[in-house]
Amino acid sequence: MRSLHVFVALLLASLLPGCSSSSSHSNPKTLQSVAVTPAQPSVALGVQQQFKATGMYSDGTSQDLTSTAVWTSSQTAVATISPGGLAITKATGTSSITAMSPSGVSGSTMLTVTAVFGGIVGTSAVNTTSAMLTSIVVTPGNPGIGVTATEQFTATGHFSDSSSLNLTRQVTWSSSEVGVAVINSSGIATPVATGSSTITATLKGVNGSTVLTVH
Repeated sequence: MRSLHVFVALLLASLLPGCSSSSSHSNPKTLQSVAVTPAQPSVALGVQQQFKATGMYSDGTSQDLTSTAVWTSSQTAVATISPGGLAITKATGTSSITAMSPSGVSGSTMLTVTAVFGGIVGTSAVNTTSAMLTSIVVTPGNPGIGVTATEQFTATGHFSDSSSLNLTRQVTWSSSEVGVAVINSSGIATPVATGSSTITATLKGVNGSTVLTVH
């Protein structure tokens, strides 16, 4: 009987280190950092900016935390930000945009809001009133899409002081062939039928265009 007791004791002793070793490898991954994008964007007064928060974990994986993060703006007089990371500009200046995860890890970036003058968006440089809008470039150039798809267009304004700015929400959008595609005030084109249509962005008499082909 004593030999049986000794055998059981030795068996238990041999198993315990294995259990301890197994538990040491079951540690869950931890959130190490949060990246806020786009990095240091510059937008015009009155324009909204969507931010994204991405969590970086100890096991090398990443996860979108945009909807679960707590968003804050350091200068609410310059820009406010919604729970989903959408910033609304209020005045020219800069504000630090921060996303904090539920576990308390945070990341941030700087948002710069540029000036508006005479109904035209300009830069925040010293002589903003002397800068004039010289051209508008519409992208993507000559895209082709199916009748069930949509296309987001972007209007980039180029100014006389060599600066440029996203004017997508300031321009007036139009489609030359509404029977082929229509376009809303945000630059999103929706196909109606196959064919081609010229998509134009206009602001203060300056315009830019591209051709959309619907297959």
